[in-house]
Amino acid sequence: MPATTVRLLGVSSVVPAAGNDTASFLLNDRHLVDTGWYAAIRLLDHGLTPLDLEHVILTHCHHDHYLGLPQLLFYVGMRRSQAPDRPPLKIIGPAADVRRVVNRARAFLQTERFPEVDATPEVIPLAPGDTYECAEFRLRTAQTRHPVQGLCYRFEDRRTGAHVAFTG
Repeated sequence: MPATTVRLLGVSSVVPAAGNDTASFLLNDRHLVDTGWYAAIRLLDHGLTPLDLEHVILTHCHHDHYLGLPQLLFYVGMRRSQAPDRPPLKIIGPAADVRRVVNRARAFLQTERFPEVDATPEVIPLAPGDTYECAEFRLRTAQTRHPVQGLCYRFEDRRTGAHVAFTG
């Protein structure tokens, strides 16, 4: 039976020291929770590729939790030819901010000017109490106490029956 894995990519505070990254971790090597500053590079450091990601789950939209999103989208767009049948990356996050953050990340990349870098993701806004389900897992949400809308998540791995809770 497969195991549920949690791989820490970054555990530093708002401004990381050299060689570190802010909050970011990976569930089952395919579901990224927050992007820190350097998610794409940190994945490569672990022998993984952003092309393997299925979901990005944002706990909240403070800078240190999404600064790595433009680089991640850029990598997926530039390497798209290596995985031509790859479905769009799904980005899940707080309904109040997730679309704005994704749209601004794409605007930063100037995707209208450079369409070759556009890896248009599927954005899935969630509110406290919402549930997201796919074949591999169920994600349940609850409200956090934070200056911006945030979500606590309970990741329920359908393959193993394991549960992982995280707040960001």
